Amino acid sequence: MGSAAKSLPDKTISLEMGVTFARGTRPLVVADKGRSVTVGLLGDYPENGGEGVHIGNDMDVTDAALRALKEEVKGILSPSTSRRVRKKLKLSRREAGGILKVGESDFDKYERGLLEPSDPTSQLLRLWASMQNCWTSYAQRDDSGVRDRTRKKGRRTTAAHEVWRS
Repeated sequence: MGSAAKSLPDKTISLEMGVTFARGTRPLVVADKGRSVTVGLLGDYPENGGEGVHIGNDMDVTDAALRALKEEVKGILSPSTSRRVRKKLKLSRREAGGILKVGESDFDKYERGLLEPSDPTSQLLRLWASMQNCWTSYAQRDDSGVRDRTRKKGRRTTAAHEVWRS
């Protein structure tokens, strides 16, 4: 069941510390392997400039920045890149997970940012992206000059399946 987004008050008072917190954004540097990016981190911050309190989705911006840095520095694909590659190849999450031998639900977890693909999986996904045009032309030919997408046991055969089967 979905619920409407709750609005947070502009100011709150900590009963434990007796300090007033104001809702706002402060710069935060996110770093990985010598590379860094500064993001605006939403949160409740004390008026005296101390540490803030982050609730709900406040940390989503830092998670996204860290994923982007990992993609740039380590080659670990971000959720949006994993989704883009899969859709470019016209594969379902189940098909992509099956071809990569990572489990049926893992690809869904990659795309939702709940799980990072391993280095070999990331490398294969990058290879898929670069070879998409080759797969498309391969899927359109066979010994007779034409290759159809056929059904086997109720499953659609895609260009990626054909490459891995040959």
